[in-house]
Amino acid sequence: MRNLILLLTLLLTLTTANAESVNGFQFTNPQDADRFTALTQEVRCVVCQSQSIADSNAPLAKDLQTKIYQLIVQKKSDQDINDYLVKRYGEFILLRPRFNHLTYFLWFFPLIALCLAFLVLYRLTQPTASSNAS
Repeated sequence: MRNLILLLTLLLTLTTANAESVNGFQFTNPQDADRFTALTQEVRCVVCQSQSIADSNAPLAKDLQTKIYQLIVQKKSDQDINDYLVKRYGEFILLRPRFNHLTYFLWFFPLIALCLAFLVLYRLTQPTASSNAS
């Protein structure tokens, strides 16, 4: 029984230590580790372009992960980190671009395209004026 308790304690200790280590980066608390995971999932790998830096093995993605880790350790907010990345790489670096005057078209394009498609479909299905005159 004593060995079982010792084994469970050891497993709990290893699990707790592992929760604070993400991709080889050591965090002082689980909240910072969660922030790191969330931020790296939201940042585009500029080499791969279809992946987040969390999913990429590209050297630049690893460099960006390191920079995000350093900024988290410096107690920068998520907004400060995103601002830093956007200033350095542009809005393209974010997988979910912010809503601002530069991205209006990006956000509204699906709605505009849908409205245009309905308008074209409506025009194509309406009888023309010349066929009504006959």
